[in-house]
Amino acid sequence: MIINDMNIKFCPKCSQNIYDSSKNELFIIDVAPSGEDWFEAKEKILDGVNNAIRGNYKGLKVIHGQGIEKGHTNIIKQKAIPFLRSLALKYNSKCVIDKQTSGAHILYFN
Repeated sequence: MIINDMNIKFCPKCSQNIYDSSKNELFIIDVAPSGEDWFEAKEKILDGVNNAIRGNYKGLKVIHGQGIEKGHTNIIKQKAIPFLRSLALKYNSKCVIDKQTSGAHILYFN
């Protein structure tokens, strides 16, 4: 479907407000469920940021694991947290630890 009227505020199919469609939800990604290395996890984070911003989500929840053992989740957690903080500065947002688990951080955009 092509929308020619750029002033449209509601979806012509479902009547949902296009600009308020996902603002109260988090886009959630798990960056280390299957033994990914840091480079794969970093790409997942960057893709998650892009999808969350494009989808007009209020933020991105990144599940990186608790990093208790000396395995891939420990490495990913140690690298993911500073990377998320740098993204928070870049996008003028806020990075916080998830209150429900120490194995995730949330990047709030608005």
